[in-house]
Amino acid sequence: MALPTRPLLPSSHGHALRQALASARLRESLSLQRPASLRNATIAGAQVALAVILVAGLLHASPWAQVAGFGGLGALAALFGRFAPLARRRGVVLKAGALLVMPVALLSLLAWSGLGPVAMLLALSGMAGLLASLAHRMQMGAGSGDFHFRGQRRDQSG
Repeated sequence: MALPTRPLLPSSHGHALRQALASARLRESLSLQRPASLRNATIAGAQVALAVILVAGLLHASPWAQVAGFGGLGALAALFGRFAPLARRRGVVLKAGALLVMPVALLSLLAWSGLGPVAMLLALSGMAGLLASLAHRMQMGAGSGDFHFRGQRRDQSG
């Protein structure tokens, strides 16, 4: 049996763009779904708000107010475990916390060491790929974009 010489679907950028901009895809991306449990969503939001208030209050009074972003990362990590079963929640939050703090710490160290802008951009892109891979392997969901975005924002802010 001969192998087909063409792919079954066109693989051009134009075709991919048409699929992404199809009206059905746009409707799907703009539709809002009810949370699985309004009670759980409210509790998760309250927990994160409380964590942010506590961290912001403590860091405001501390001599190290410039590290307030790290406290915010901890509060953000709490969101990743909100739907995990109780037995797995601590592990999920710990993994999310590590994936949030790791790029910030590494990119900050690289910037502190005096790397040039091109090298920092290469490090950021490598970190983004690594984080996307780790988030996928750890089954952290769609938040992998958030992991490398946080590292990029911290690096740009100093």
